[in-house]
Amino acid sequence: MPRMLIRVGGAVSADVRESLADRFPQLVVRVEEPTSVLVGHVEAGEQLSETLARLDELGVGVVEVVWACR
Repeated sequence: MPRMLIRVGGAVSADVRESLADRFPQLVVRVEEPTSVLVGHVEAGEQLSETLARLDELGVGVVEVVWACR
């Protein structure tokens, strides 16, 4: 499974981190103000779409998505 990095605008609150951890336990959230970074293994396609949709539902603005090398 490919490793992915998602950079989002602003610091991700504890509530959002908890919600993401419940739904996507493979992602680790690092707050690196003024942005936050989610790193983990995510399949392209449906799983990525679901992850991005959940971020949108939580009001988290995605700045960048990068597929990392293994």
